Amino acid sequence: MLLQASAEEVLEGESLFLRCHGWRNWKIKKVIYYKDDMALKYSYKNQVFSITNASLNDSGSYFCKGLLQKQPCVSEPLRITVIKAYRTKYMWLQIIVPLLVATLFAVDTGLFFLTEQQFKSLLKIKETEKVNKPRKSLPKPDPEKS
Repeated sequence: MLLQASAEEVLEGESLFLRCHGWRNWKIKKVIYYKDDMALKYSYKNQVFSITNASLNDSGSYFCKGLLQKQPCVSEPLRITVIKAYRTKYMWLQIIVPLLVATLFAVDTGLFFLTEQQFKSLLKIKETEKVNKPRKSLPKPDPEKS
């Protein structure tokens, strides 16, 4: 027999579901769910045991007992931990900071492309000036000096 849980670690306020599972999916009857050796729930037809709105007090060692093919069986204990869910007064930061980072990235990328475009334009202007610049003509040889 095996005790299955929806999760072994649960955030405070979330739900937890436990199910006693039989070998080869055989049906288990007269199931008792335990927490820290204290009986919690009896179910003749092995219904799922649920804890809604889990609290820190729900942390503990869980197991189940029942009849599998009319034989008494016990599952191995399963440790369930409920973790405190911290609610912060700075919750807005979790939204603002990523938005700010994304905005800065977009602005930075835009500035990069604008600067690149302007740089290419300046290079074209310089190249055009070089091509269109009148060349200095070489001085003509003076026939008298020769």
